[in-house]
Amino acid sequence: MEKIGSRAAGLVLMGFILGVYGCGSVDPGGFSKSDSPGPGTVLEQAASPGITANWDVVSTRDYHTCATKTDGALWCWGDNAAGELGDGASVLWGHSLTPIRVDAAANWRSVSVGSSYTCAVKTNNTLWCWGNNQSGQLGFGTTDGTRLVTEVGGASDWASVSAAYFHTCATKTDGTLWCWGDNGYGQLGIGNTAEQHVPAQVGTANNWSSVATGHLYSCAPKTDHTLWCWGSNSYGKLGIGNTKKKLVPTRVGAAANWASVSAGSYDHTCAVKTNGTLWCWGLNNYGQLGIGNNYTKRSPVQVGSAKNWSSVSAGNAHTCAKKKDGTLWCWGDNYQGQLGIGSNKNKKIPVRVGADADWAGLSARYQQTCSTKTDGALWCWGNNADGQLGNGTWDNTKVPGQVL
Repeated sequence: MEKIGSRAAGLVLMGFILGVYGCGSVDPGGFSKSDSPGPGTVLEQAASPGITANWDVVSTRDYHTCATKTDGALWCWGDNAAGELGDGASVLWGHSLTPIRVDAAANWRSVSVGSSYTCAVKTNNTLWCWGNNQSGQLGFGTTDGTRLVTEVGGASDWASVSAAYFHTCATKTDGTLWCWGDNGYGQLGIGNTAEQHVPAQVGTANNWSSVATGHLYSCAPKTDHTLWCWGSNSYGKLGIGNTKKKLVPTRVGAAANWASVSAGSYDHTCAVKTNGTLWCWGLNNYGQLGIGNNYTKRSPVQVGSAKNWSSVSAGNAHTCAKKKDGTLWCWGDNYQGQLGIGSNKNKKIPVRVGADADWAGLSARYQQTCSTKTDGALWCWGNNADGQLGNGTWDNTKVPGQVL
């Protein structure tokens, strides 16, 4: 279960805890999502001028999505209740159904969307975060949220960042790893469960290549291609053969050929190896592991026999992955059409998304999926309750729809 709280002064904290599939998540302002006026409270900001083809890096989670463009601009859309779109708007229940630009900077390199907050790295290696901050996940030293894009400290050596629900991790250019925010399950990897409001270094290793944050846990590969996970281990999502939580990075098996990893929005993990094989583990109640059944796995299990996978992204209970030939495949839960196959049928093995073979970047989170194409166009599908698909409507889609 996630910790839910309020950061807004003068608002009463709702005394209940909701699961990912509960009756509605609690907004950082202290109101239930079911209390939202929904369609109608739309931000009238500088909107996207229409369909463009210069999208670069995309990230989606829960109720909003952000993406960089090749010109260095950053755009966000969807829910803005906590200021996660970074436009400074004070509308409590504001939404944007199409992309709106995040400040005037044109030097954004990458972005990672968390639950009601956002973090991004600029080309000068500075790190910036905004939105909900109830557990200090923005890294400013307080639990006060902000609707303004704000720099994390003064360091200019950040390489990558990964935002989750209430914790954040990032790598630096020197190969060190840093985490902050909620730590109730040891998801920061610092050997205890104390909440951290500023970045705290994870051990002393300086050979981390990237990091992926998930639901109460984190995983990261090293430059030697070993894979390490820590935090909550419900359903065996750490891949270490049991369900015991870990307060420090723990190696996943003995393999030393891991290329990349995706920590899911709930309780499953997937990773690609250097030989192009794909592996998943953890909860499998919707077939999100892609192994043809619903059996939970506490250690990595190979997805099929293909050896041409290039990237993978794990959502709540669905997974999508791209092959080296540019084709896109999805499987697992499909209640909101997040598999992009034109139906709401769940799939226990990878199913190809359309006939296109020009897919590039990929982000599968919560109950939606977004992916760029090699021509720079951006497409999203699945859940659109808060406009997170960026297509100008509130309507879910069962097939990829282009972002405006």
